[in-house]
Amino acid sequence: MRSDGNSVRDARNRPILLTGANAEDLFIGPTSGDAQSAFFTMRSWNMNAARVVSSLSEFGKDPAGQLARLGRLARIAGEQQVVLIIVAATDASQRHNLPTADTVEHWTSVATHLKDAPGVVFDLLDGPRLATAEADWDLWRNGGTLDGQQYSGMQTLVDAIRAAGAMQPVIAEGLNGSLANIGPHLLSDSNVIYGARQPLATDGRTAEEWDQAFGFLAASFPVMIIGWRLPNGTPACADLDRESATELAARFLRYLEERSISWAATDIPQSEFYYERRISFLTLSDDPLPADWSCGSPKGYGMGPLVLWTLARNPNGRQILRNVSAADANTRIAPGSLATAYGTGLAPSSARAETLPLPARLLNTGLELTDSRGVTFDVPLLAVTPSHINYLVPAEAAPGLALVRHMLPLPAGIENRFTSTVTIRPAAAALFPLGAIGVRFSAGSTTPEAFDVFRCSFSGIGGGGCFAVPVQLPPGVSVYLSLYGTGIRGRSSLAAVRARAGEVELPVLYAGPHESFVGLDQVNVFLPPSLRGSGSVDVAVSIDGEWSNPLRLVIQ
Repeated sequence: MRSDGNSVRDARNRPILLTGANAEDLFIGPTSGDAQSAFFTMRSWNMNAARVVSSLSEFGKDPAGQLARLGRLARIAGEQQVVLIIVAATDASQRHNLPTADTVEHWTSVATHLKDAPGVVFDLLDGPRLATAEADWDLWRNGGTLDGQQYSGMQTLVDAIRAAGAMQPVIAEGLNGSLANIGPHLLSDSNVIYGARQPLATDGRTAEEWDQAFGFLAASFPVMIIGWRLPNGTPACADLDRESATELAARFLRYLEERSISWAATDIPQSEFYYERRISFLTLSDDPLPADWSCGSPKGYGMGPLVLWTLARNPNGRQILRNVSAADANTRIAPGSLATAYGTGLAPSSARAETLPLPARLLNTGLELTDSRGVTFDVPLLAVTPSHINYLVPAEAAPGLALVRHMLPLPAGIENRFTSTVTIRPAAAALFPLGAIGVRFSAGSTTPEAFDVFRCSFSGIGGGGCFAVPVQLPPGVSVYLSLYGTGIRGRSSLAAVRARAGEVELPVLYAGPHESFVGLDQVNVFLPPSLRGSGSVDVAVSIDGEWSNPLRLVIQ
């Protein structure tokens, strides 16, 4: 990844726009399992970047432990195809926030450790700040003495990273959240993204103000907005109601997209991020904020649906037909896999298929898929509702970019609103929530004994009534798991399939179609005795290096 003119390009030289969130807000904890769940969920939202904090004080206490943590995060983010932005953070209580010798030492160590990690970006300092009337850009760039304290410049940090052999992009945030008047103080490096902050307060809501604060630089250099959010919960939003807040956010994000400015959102509540709430957000049309949103709502309330609503739409702000895996709501689908198309007004009511082979129309509603070769298929349907269509990706569809059309008879002269593209992969492993059962064989026995891995206290497989049943690994007993998902049958070989419980590799015995259910795949794995006593662990499957969503199990 590198900067090129005013854009950022990936390893295949394609321009990319970084869109993500501050990962600390999304509750990425110290374990790799937490990170795997969070990064996967970010990817399923169409995010491609996660910004994680490296505290200078914590780093000073345990450099080796912090480097190991960052290395794990970089590996897992790479597996989930998420760019990891590592930001150095100082004590927020200090009067001025500028780099010091400790910051230089931090980046020398981190850059040396991660110089070969391609999907990493180094954010030099979290929120550079001067408690002075004037912004001293020379001090920001070159360092110096202020109030008796010696500061290093941002250029010194870049030089330390490059001296360590790390060539990845760096983010240089402007003073006090702005890039205004940076003028001749740009850094001497060809791989820099300049950062600014925008809380959408009363003094930053017009294109003219955005131009002055950061937009002017986006014509020549890559720019990223660090931590944008709605200003609810503060006096700065007293003049906003739900409708005007939605309009402000949409206008701001449209401004960023038109100028190819990357962004990371902040203050997304946990309850608005993870799987249980996500599916309902996919069906939103023009009202992304909750009905009870107001300026007095808790800080960050509504950011989840607002961000997802933004990432699920096309550049013109109109809702598109969003195609995702039926197992995990991720946009990775494969031939023969189960998928779901989300929208509004997709069918007059609800219906499901009652026969095999699956029908191409239910309630006169259907989908057409044109693959990368130009071959068009009538898509087999499992169910239709006004908000979504469950379907089977045609097994003969070629991998590559495909066009999906919603087929519903409309009055003459009215254009069908729902046409979108989706990338079909040869395989795209996705596991169904709670989709696992266990089998054990006692010593000398050939008779299997099945046991529950998950249990629900009510009819259905989702929601708060379900929990993981502890899996026991007693001595002398062989224990196996069958994981149920979709998008797995297209694997190149069994050797290309891996499974992992936490950091422990699991032997894979079978990975392919389920014997009975259309589109359903199954992966059988062995649980080695070394997992005994692991507690809560995430189990995931990868095909050719691309990991599925994790299932959280409990192993005694």
